Amino acid sequence: MTQPIILDYYPRNSCRKQDRYFVDSSVKQLDQGNLSDKCFAALALPVSFLTVHPLSRPDFPLVQAWLKPEAARFGEAPRKIPGSLRNGYSMNGIISIREFYFDNAYLGGSALTSVWSLDTINDLRARVRARQTYFNYDSSFVYQALDAHGKKAVSSRRGLVIGSEKPWLEVFLLEYGADHVTTLEFGAIISQHPQIRTFTPANFTAAFLQGQIEPFDFLFTYSSIEHDGLGRYGDVLNPSGDLETMARMLSVVKPGGYAFVGIPCCFDALDWNAHRTYGHRRLAMLFAGWRVVGVFPANALNQSRKPKLRVRQLGSVFQPVWVLQNVMGCVEQKLLGTIAGIFKE
Repeated sequence: MTQPIILDYYPRNSCRKQDRYFVDSSVKQLDQGNLSDKCFAALALPVSFLTVHPLSRPDFPLVQAWLKPEAARFGEAPRKIPGSLRNGYSMNGIISIREFYFDNAYLGGSALTSVWSLDTINDLRARVRARQTYFNYDSSFVYQALDAHGKKAVSSRRGLVIGSEKPWLEVFLLEYGADHVTTLEFGAIISQHPQIRTFTPANFTAAFLQGQIEPFDFLFTYSSIEHDGLGRYGDVLNPSGDLETMARMLSVVKPGGYAFVGIPCCFDALDWNAHRTYGHRRLAMLFAGWRVVGVFPANALNQSRKPKLRVRQLGSVFQPVWVLQNVMGCVEQKLLGTIAGIFKE
């Protein structure tokens, strides 16, 4: 059984010059041997991305992210933000908040589509081959991102999907050549397809920390991260829920591996408790430890940047797909012995 690792950081200036490596655009060309005391230096970003500056590391210990509560909350989703949490959700008053309430509790129960049959998945795969653009969402940006990066990031590799009420992302990944896809979803799902495995958050965390799940080559999430910690889907209130989930992925995705992230963009705001919208401030925190490789459409940062353009229809929220690479800065391998021991009991 493989013991999982949690990757923590040294200050960048502690890296020895001879231990610095540039992360190549191809995962295959990245040295993934002994990671101890190596520094992956970020490449220069294209001009169009220069206004997004991911932090070199999360501003909290990664152990904190792995200790994030996974249990379902009790009762209905709060209609108002508790006073003690308001500063956390508003980033100390920096971002605007308005009401846009839902209570779609799946955590602790079944997903919207609780059985993914072979027929359903095969039908959806045929739609991808036909380049149809609407599944749960307008999928134009998903095609663009996978057309550009699918061959090197997805083909013949293992991937993780975060948040999938229906297997629409999974069929995209299979059609772009993924060997296997694991799905992490609030509600329980039974997959009848041999290349798709599903977990609820608590089960996934326990399995990963016990070494039952190997780190993945890539991650894909669309319209999911922005809900984390808002209570809408039955989860515990957590102002940093989205940040902690992405921080976990620095351990779950192999160094040099890719993350495809579709989230509402591109100004900082919170529609309570529907979703967050990400601008330059929170994008820098959400993408901490990752390098921006691309965004689709390429002019995403020039669209929907002002709150006055916000709309109430969830299907109309502008959600580009960001492509990231796990660069980690300087890393040190640390065994999760203490935390893993909790889940072995």
